Amino acid sequence: MEFATLKKQHSSNVQIAELAEASTLVMPHEDLERTKQAISFFDRFSYYINILFGLARMSLSSYERRIDLCQAFFNGENAGSLHKKYDFIELARSLGYRGPEQALYLPGQQQLPEKILRKYGAVLCKPKDGQQGKGIFTSESQEDLKARLNEVSEPYLVQEFIPPLKDYRYVYHVDPEVTYRICYAKLRPEVQGDGHRTLASLIERAPDIPDSSKDKLTKFLLDSQLNRVPELGETVELIDTGNISKGAYSQVIRGEELAAVDKVMLTLIDDLKSKCGLKIATYCFDIGVLNPNITPETVSKNDFVFYEYQVPFGIGGYLDSEEVGENKNRVARLFASSLIRAWAARKKKA
Repeated sequence: MEFATLKKQHSSNVQIAELAEASTLVMPHEDLERTKQAISFFDRFSYYINILFGLARMSLSSYERRIDLCQAFFNGENAGSLHKKYDFIELARSLGYRGPEQALYLPGQQQLPEKILRKYGAVLCKPKDGQQGKGIFTSESQEDLKARLNEVSEPYLVQEFIPPLKDYRYVYHVDPEVTYRICYAKLRPEVQGDGHRTLASLIERAPDIPDSSKDKLTKFLLDSQLNRVPELGETVELIDTGNISKGAYSQVIRGEELAAVDKVMLTLIDDLKSKCGLKIATYCFDIGVLNPNITPETVSKNDFVFYEYQVPFGIGGYLDSEEVGENKNRVARLFASSLIRAWAARKKKA
């Protein structure tokens, strides 16, 4: 058999395997009625004792050290450096996935990372260790970039600005009984001006923005913004980020769109296992889609941009979604119990 034929057959087998694995994945809200393996008193007690000791250590640690401790607790000491923003993007790029070109800026550094700005025309700047969406800004000129970076007091990442068509949060979690996958879009709310209502009034009356998002928007936006009267037909984008804490809201992904995302993400996770030697219990990624028409048949990893790996694992947007609805507390407890089972299983293997 010719090499090209063998290669095509191998590719087809890989796709079948990916789709087969995707078919075994479930979202937590779909798994509420299944009888779960009981967690022993010893495992539960040990888990929470370790969390208490971990919290005590974190209270005396820097933010960077806290996320190190968090990743080690949930995924083991040999979980790599996925949880470090700079390292994750460089790793994704080395595996052939699209991540923004980036440079690290240290406070007081004389030479600014202007090369990326000149190359792409705009950069996104954010704290190296993350602050829940705080401190992020974009810049399109050397003067503005210099002025803003001269004001920072912590290391910053200066990245190629790649605005996505849609932001996603993707969580992949394995416990001894089941593999959970959570995938939701983080939608940026917007309203249409009518020429006489204030922005605050338009937000309050917007039927497609959830109440939880409206509350965050009114706290995050300035009074001068809320009191402005947008012109008739003017589209007002209320936030420039997919950060749920700032007012973005979630939409659980289903059907063909989910199958397309699964295909790329399962390949990435397999690459992290096979090429990087990582095999961890819980992955949590922030990604963006660059192609408006992704399907399982046509999707490729170039249709996505990979931003960061999250720890602790953020599922707040998922819990606030319509699909979870009144089962929010049950789903949260189910996922928490699954984390305990995964933790206990890893400890027993160690």
